[in-house]
Amino acid sequence: MKVSIISIMENMPKDLTDIEKVRYLYLEIGKVISYNVEYIYSIDTRYAKDIYDEKITIDSIEKNNYQNKIMLLCKQASEILNEALNEINIKSRCIGFEEGSQYHVDVLVNIHNKRYCLNLIKDVANIQKGLRTTGFATTRKLYDGTNCDTIKQDDLKIIDKKLGYCRNNMYMDDAISMLKEEIKDVENIKKYIIQENPNLNNKKISKDTILKYKIQFIYKFIKNNLCEKDKMEIVEIKAFYKKLFKEFLSKTERDIIRFYDFYYKSDNQIKHSTISEIQFKDEKIHYIYDDKQRKFTEITKENLKELSKSVKFFSKEPEQER
Repeated sequence: MKVSIISIMENMPKDLTDIEKVRYLYLEIGKVISYNVEYIYSIDTRYAKDIYDEKITIDSIEKNNYQNKIMLLCKQASEILNEALNEINIKSRCIGFEEGSQYHVDVLVNIHNKRYCLNLIKDVANIQKGLRTTGFATTRKLYDGTNCDTIKQDDLKIIDKKLGYCRNNMYMDDAISMLKEEIKDVENIKKYIIQENPNLNNKKISKDTILKYKIQFIYKFIKNNLCEKDKMEIVEIKAFYKKLFKEFLSKTERDIIRFYDFYYKSDNQIKHSTISEIQFKDEKIHYIYDDKQRKFTEITKENLKELSKSVKFFSKEPEQER
């Protein structure tokens, strides 16, 4: 699907207040952008600066054939959002930018004598999975020491219900909380394990086996594709699953999980994906992200070996991505 910011603006509901218009653009633009994974692996290089300095405007998006997602950074995401807001006569500006530096950039919106700070890039994965946002009108102090105004989550929920983002009075967070209560009960996990392996003795289920099936359960069942405009890219995919791991697993349990990103050529385009490696005491298990099913599926050692011949892996997972 071709990305069009103009189409997003044209499809904006007519009966919105100014802050609802801001929220609408924030959510809809968040559905069609992705953090540029090439930047993560090119940090401290000339190529990284070229990525940061790239100018992307609404006009250039319309002229170019961006399919599925626009790969960008905080700076470009904020500039696109700011331009869209200015187009509908909402007073806003980008903040945090300094010529020649790769600083983080947000958008500052002025509505009815209130100043709201928007960190769109922080919320891309949240938006694409229907989670509560954490970068929209939250507590922030500007570089000059001025405090920004905030909007409470309950008030955002009212807006989100009107926009159709909060469905059935629930965010994905609410579903995660309910599942978390289920998984917290070890006996529930054991029932799931026995269901998957009827010949296994309940009393002989080890801690590693419980962890193995907790991770399998997360990869197999916890997803939410309803809010995805189109398939997610790997930075947002990993952010979503890392959020799940943080909710369901202890730090010690999370420490055995690593992601390895790779790229390959398909239909004359460079595409990215990722593999999750789980290092247990006596074995390694690998999951690969399946674009068609939009979830991780287990991959055998043999298939992983064959895959390695046809794709190129990025270097080891960057520390800042863990």
